[in-house]
Amino acid sequence: MNEARMPLDDIRIESVDVDIAIQGQYVNYSAEILRLSVLAIGAVGYLITTKPNLSKWALVCVAGSMGISAAIALFHRYIAADIVALQVRRLRLLKRNTGADYGKVRGVTSALEWRLRSVGRILLFSAGFLLVGAAFFVYWLALAVLR
Repeated sequence: MNEARMPLDDIRIESVDVDIAIQGQYVNYSAEILRLSVLAIGAVGYLITTKPNLSKWALVCVAGSMGISAAIALFHRYIAADIVALQVRRLRLLKRNTGADYGKVRGVTSALEWRLRSVGRILLFSAGFLLVGAAFFVYWLALAVLR
């Protein structure tokens, strides 16, 4: 049967259910990082419009750090979705079990392993930029209160 025409209900995903559940928790975590980053960018915009005499360099640091955090969180969500797609593709190739697919299975497995190794680091970088942005934000608020 052609791989593109194989129905999804013919594929047994029980073997990767735990992986998909764990990955779902990672995606939820990156969604929270994304929400906090965008919220902080909005808060900075609000404070700049209401208190225009605040430090501009701190604004650049906060907005830049939060923007980078949001971008990395979005990249994490893309990689996480790609992991599921690669797992399904690998299962389809293994189910078809033809000798011609051996090279494809090795390629998909290699790509999957790379993504699985890097997805945690990507999330860690996003959280790190969120933390740096939050530190600058607190510093910026302290400057605003002391003025």
